[in-house]
This record gives sequence, C-alpha cells and structure tokens, in this order.
Amino acid sequence: MTTIVIRKLRTLRQGVLKNTDARAKATTDMLSGIRIVKFMGWERSFRAKIDGVRAAELKVFRKTALLQAANFTISASAPILITCATLWSYTALFGHTLTPSTAFTALQLLAVMQGPLQQFPNIVTSVLVDGRSAFMRMGAYLCEEERNDYVERSAGPAEGEDAVEVRGVHFAHPQPVAAPAYGGSNK
Repeated sequence: MTTIVIRKLRTLRQGVLKNTDARAKATTDMLSGIRIVKFMGWERSFRAKIDGVRAAELKVFRKTALLQAANFTISASAPILITCATLWSYTALFGHTLTPSTAFTALQLLAVMQGPLQQFPNIVTSVLVDGRSAFMRMGAYLCEEERNDYVERSAGPAEGEDAVEVRGVHFAHPQPVAAPAYGGSNK
C-alpha cells in the first residue's frame, strides 16, 4: 500500500510544482511589466489569472495532504497489525502455545521495532517524492541556458587598470552624538 501511496504522491507533487511554477511565472510577468499592466488597466485580469493558478495549486495541495494522511494512518497502524499477525502466526500456523514469557518477549521486541516501522514510510516518501522532485528540478534548472535579459555586461577594466577610481573625496567619521537624558519631564 505504501508503494501505491508513494507513486500517487510523486505524481501529485509534480502537479504541485507545475502549478507553483505557473503561478510564479505569472507573478513575475506581471511584476516585470507593471507599468504596462497599470497603464492598460489589466490588474484584475492578471489577478484573476494568478488566483486561478493558485486555486489549482491549492486543490492539488489538498489531495496531497489527504494522501499523506492516509500514508500516516498506514504507518501508524502497521505496528499493531504486525504484532497481531506475528502472534497469530506463531500460534495458528506453527501450532505453538502462547505463554506469558513468549508473549511479553515478543511484545517487547516488536515495541523496539515500532519506531523504525512507523518512520520507514515517511523516510521513503521524503526521499522518493520530495528528494526526487528537488533533484529533477535542480537538474532542469542547471541545464537551462543562461538568461541575460536584465543584465548589461561590459568589457570590464583592461589588464593593469583600476576597476574603481575615486577622486576628490574626503572620508570622515561623524562625531558621536550623546543620547538625550530623560529626567521624567516632557520638555
């Protein structure tokens, strides 16, 4: 069941990232052309577009949260089911009698294993869903061509030239000003 949940979470996570990217792009487009947007009176249409993308993003977030809750329920109930199945198989399948010493020993051993059993699905989900998504996004970002839209590049100083030259400037530190004394009067 955890495998099915993880696969579905991966698909939903990719949907969330697509919606987040679309919302960020729409917001960036609006902010980069804010003068034109204001001049043409397009504020409402841009807001509606951004709100629509955000609504789709929140819809996928809700599905993801429900699926993560199901994953948590499975991981929380797994130790109980494993304990019952272990004790049942010990008595029913193997024909042993369950003595108090055997039962308490088995319960203690299963209690020690309970923490890792409950955390295992969360760790797998984090690594396979979030880690994979982050790795794929970083790879896609690093493979993109460099954008020079907003950067004006110059040749820079030639060999042996100063990069910055300052002339006719006097640098001085101002004298510290004493803090006013408050004696209780409002003068």
